[in-house]
Amino acid sequence: MPLNLEDYIVQAALAQALPIAPDAVPAVVAAAQLLESMAQEVMSFALEPHIEPAQVFVP
Repeated sequence: MPLNLEDYIVQAALAQALPIAPDAVPAVVAAAQLLESMAQEVMSFALEPHIEPAQVFVP
């Protein structure tokens, strides 16, 4: 069953007591779709086997 992004966003906002005006929901959905497409671009980029993650900065 595919994810209904609008329902997910509304329910996630309710669960966190995060108010989203009903007329703003389409813009939030559009932003989430844009972020998803950007994330797919990043995740599809193949890294060479010798590349390692950066160290975690600890002040």
